[in-house]
Amino acid sequence: MKNTTLFSKEDFKQTISLKGKIIEIDSLWKPIRIWVHDSSLVSIDMYCDYFAQIYDNKNGFKKTENIPRGIGPGEFLNCWSLQFYLDKVWAFDMQQAKMNAYKISDFLNKKNISPVNSIKFNSGAPTSVAVLPDNSFLCSDLTDSENLVTHFDTLGNKDNKYQVGYPEVSINNIPENLKKRFWENRIYYNHYNNKIVIFYTYSDLIDIYNSDMKLMHRIQGPDNFIPILGNRKVENHDFAYIIPEQTKFAYLFGVLTDSEIWALYYGISPKRGEEMQHTIFVFDYQGNPLRHYELDIPITFFCVDSKMKYIYGLSEQPDPVIIRYQY
Repeated sequence: MKNTTLFSKEDFKQTISLKGKIIEIDSLWKPIRIWVHDSSLVSIDMYCDYFAQIYDNKNGFKKTENIPRGIGPGEFLNCWSLQFYLDKVWAFDMQQAKMNAYKISDFLNKKNISPVNSIKFNSGAPTSVAVLPDNSFLCSDLTDSENLVTHFDTLGNKDNKYQVGYPEVSINNIPENLKKRFWENRIYYNHYNNKIVIFYTYSDLIDIYNSDMKLMHRIQGPDNFIPILGNRKVENHDFAYIIPEQTKFAYLFGVLTDSEIWALYYGISPKRGEEMQHTIFVFDYQGNPLRHYELDIPITFFCVDSKMKYIYGLSEQPDPVIIRYQY
């Protein structure tokens, strides 16, 4: 991979084994995401009437719930992600291509509040969204095959002048019209240092950009693989698809703290029952490996409380549980 710094597990200064504790949570159903903010633990649950289930992270008691399910004003069909900022929390509905913002204090303590801001992307099909300080958006947009990242303004209009190229590989077997699928990714923004971090799904790449989307660091590891997907034509349209036992998953999600980048690593071609993983890598914003955690209970998703030094992870045993690790 061009302009890339490689790393291996041996490059981490510390390898630490962590023992988790299942925490008691009131009325836990089937969460798929989890975030921590101050004294609150927020899960996204697809089986509840309200997507956001909000708990006290000290005693596990449910505090409130928000983001009702539906197609009416203030309602979502699919709450894919949350992003917490200084005074707002942004929620992304991938199915409706819509973003709602809520006042954080109300979101965490009151029920069924109305958004203070709502935008709908006027074109495109964003799958991953990062909110910038001016309330514009960086997205991985499935309809923008020319660019790795697409910019939308505060009204949800696409900036057609914005250009960000794909990673370049020395042996390029990736069809031009399928690069968006091959380089599928998740985008995150850190408002503490104005850095944008991209985690790739089918290659163990992590990109670190400045606020102008200038690539500062590109790191790859620990297995150094590029995307391998199948390609077939259906009714004159090309489609990329996962090849069992060949397509590897790398970084499906990440966490940005004020000074560190955290990533749950897969590095396998998952089979049924292997959706949970136990390896977390930690880097600084120069891409230097810092610590490597091995969890005794594998997880599907996680968040980090850097103040209290806790990792919260979602797991199944086989029922859903929330695991807390002290690091």
